[in-house]
Amino acid sequence: MKKNDINLPKPDEIVNRCIKIYNVEDPRSCDQTNVQLPNIYRVVSTSFDDVHVVMSNQDFLINRLVAHVYIDADCSYFEDLPKSTTKEQLKEAVCNSIRMKNISSLSLHIELNKQTNNTYIIATDQARIWATKIFLYLVLHPILDIHNNDDILKETIFDGKATIIDQRRKNLVLEISNKKIYDFCLAVGVLSIKDKARLKMEMYTSFINQEDCCIDAGTWYQYEMIRYKPDIMQFIVDLDHPIFHYKWNSEIWLEQFQNAKSQNRITNINSKYHSSLSSDQIRHLLQMTFMLNTIGVIRKKSYFINNQQIIFNRSGFLYFLQQSS
Repeated sequence: MKKNDINLPKPDEIVNRCIKIYNVEDPRSCDQTNVQLPNIYRVVSTSFDDVHVVMSNQDFLINRLVAHVYIDADCSYFEDLPKSTTKEQLKEAVCNSIRMKNISSLSLHIELNKQTNNTYIIATDQARIWATKIFLYLVLHPILDIHNNDDILKETIFDGKATIIDQRRKNLVLEISNKKIYDFCLAVGVLSIKDKARLKMEMYTSFINQEDCCIDAGTWYQYEMIRYKPDIMQFIVDLDHPIFHYKWNSEIWLEQFQNAKSQNRITNINSKYHSSLSSDQIRHLLQMTFMLNTIGVIRKKSYFINNQQIIFNRSGFLYFLQQSS
């Protein structure tokens, strides 16, 4: 259902509307799934005939809002997502996980609350495959030089049911092929390997490679950047911060900088964090962003121009910096 914070229907109104439109029996139950995403309702019916009737027309109007019925759907809930997360990123993650280039909006619906950073993902038809796969990924961290991936896989807690999906810096992503083992790993939360440093085991919900994302409104300017003070030192203590890994886009940065000259730049962005920021503060944050990207480029020893990677010699680049100081 499309959100309207003023006039969302109550569960009993949904039930009455369904009975009137579809001429079906009284559903067994109807509840709002989450108070933070109140426009999603879960309706349970025990009549196969009623479900068949609904399948013929899955859209209806209630309180001037359009509602769509997802039949026999799986609903997955995620909390505390990165503030830069977008619906497009989540959809891409689902498509990648089940190896499909695109999924119809009639089979997949993503409801994202940017204020609370929570999301509901409703999957039906072919998209339901994702609902069983996504919950079987674990991320282990922090992976240090003393850790050996083969030794990790041989740990008895995995019982031979773990395979490596990806490794990004200090994070190792595993796929667990047994649901009970997966649930047990989440419950334990820690993996101890002899005399080596313990590893945290957590649910892995992000399939977005930071190296493939550019610094734009969705990943940085609109929600993340404005949470910080214009000081690069707060980032130096965490060199794994995403800002050091995103690709630079000079056109987007320049557009943000020019927009910051007007107070309209502040009021146009839908965020609770920067209502008191001045245009000068925004520009200082943009200058900080440029410096942070430069640090990231030096650490990676490469940068991109027109989607082409340029690799430079570190010592020569440092010499250039010394000459220009």
